[in-house]
Amino acid sequence: MDNKQTEKKFEFAQLRALRNASEGVQRVSENLTKAVRKLASEIAELGEEGDIITLGDYWLEIQYHSSKLGGYNFLFVCKDGVGPEKALDYEGGYLHGDFNCFIAGAEREEIIFFSENVTEIIRKFVKKWEDQETRFTKALEKIKIFEEKEEISQ
Repeated sequence: MDNKQTEKKFEFAQLRALRNASEGVQRVSENLTKAVRKLASEIAELGEEGDIITLGDYWLEIQYHSSKLGGYNFLFVCKDGVGPEKALDYEGGYLHGDFNCFIAGAEREEIIFFSENVTEIIRKFVKKWEDQETRFTKALEKIKIFEEKEEISQ
């Protein structure tokens, strides 16, 4: 086997290795994206519009968007508070084909950020919602006291 044939076999082997690596990354990336979208959708459904947490340079916010066919909560992520906001739980595009409701989908950077920080993100949402429950409970107690005073004075 001469030198040129050896070089060609080596080049083909490198090309095959490149293709295999690319296919592996694409497969794992698709699976990761599906898992992130599913979990982000669950978080969005559990929370309320306007719930925001921050983590490092990122903020995550639950936003309600509607089209002519209905609306949903989505979990948006944004880096450095500078747009665009991107939905972690939506691939991007016009919601229900409604040209008045475009939603940008998260890309690789946001997907990786979410997956690498998912434990802290969930912990922060839990803390936020527990704090809200405490505030609402205290507010309700104050309202009940006021109602009781009104009942007594009547």
